[in-house]
Amino acid sequence: MVIQHVSTSPFFVHCYSRAQLTIMSKLSKYNELNIYLDVTGSIIFKIPDEKRPLLYSVVVKPKGDIPGLSLADMLSTDHTIPTIVHFLLSVKRACHQISFQQPKLSKVETDWSWTLIQASLIVFNQMNVKKYLSVTWKVLQKRYNAVTLSLITVVHICAAHMIKGFSKTMQGVVKKNRKFLMQVFAELQNTTSLEEASKIFRDASIVLGMKENTEDVKGALQRLHERFQLPYGQSTLPLIEDASFETNNEDDGESDDEIMEDNETIKTLSPFTKHFLQIAENAMSSKLSDDDRDDECDRQLETNPFYNKKVLTTICFKYMPIFPLWSGVMLNLSTTNGTGFDKKEKTYTI
Repeated sequence: MVIQHVSTSPFFVHCYSRAQLTIMSKLSKYNELNIYLDVTGSIIFKIPDEKRPLLYSVVVKPKGDIPGLSLADMLSTDHTIPTIVHFLLSVKRACHQISFQQPKLSKVETDWSWTLIQASLIVFNQMNVKKYLSVTWKVLQKRYNAVTLSLITVVHICAAHMIKGFSKTMQGVVKKNRKFLMQVFAELQNTTSLEEASKIFRDASIVLGMKENTEDVKGALQRLHERFQLPYGQSTLPLIEDASFETNNEDDGESDDEIMEDNETIKTLSPFTKHFLQIAENAMSSKLSDDDRDDECDRQLETNPFYNKKVLTTICFKYMPIFPLWSGVMLNLSTTNGTGFDKKEKTYTI
């Protein structure tokens, strides 16, 4: 790598080489590229009289078996959106100077860092997060044509970072219930359609939102365990260990709540908030048949061990408003040309 730009106020150093950009340019002629943005502070020594330095890295990975390429790095003590945008635009401009065209990008994968997400949306989509959530909602409602859809670069939060953050949010929950909730969250991460996610979330809302262990709760648990491929009644999930997520946030310079620093605005404006909140409200007010209600009135119902309105509220208002950023719903835009739409038919499939 070669030092390309240096600044003292704010302090940053941009590093990349013409050889790296040329390789990426050649790869992009035949493949759509995924970009991975990572930030770490664990390998960088403190700089005297400066804020904590972090290393920002850009890696490109073509689809298929072609290995990834380390494209560019930035060392900086200024961790703001303008500084990261300047870095990414500098790399983008340098790529254009070599190939005279912008590379075809399929996805940008980022750490769970609000500044990285916002900067990525600005550089690769020319929009903020509120606009992006509105656009993705329209995509999932199939209200965009192929031409419009082709201009969108999917921005996605790393699944490992996301589930680690969710695990920390669940720190106060009973251990066996926490593992169950982690599995529910993992299922939501893996969904590739809004319809499927809505079904999972409805069952989760019934389980978390109903105080008594009714037939509705038992049915929802049964369906969820079938998704987990576990026998009904088994609430431990051996594939998910708490220790896997007991990491120190200081190592990578992230904050668990950083993603939602603009929480109130996003929560209010995101169309996904209204969608999933309505599902939760409908699920908790679901009505039993007259016969089932009479049966349950005749016997004293046991307490639902998974009941936790606080957790349900947290999921509704912290995670679901930004659902397309951490789930697979925008990663499944796969059709004949791999960009989420069919040029011939001018339509796209989800």
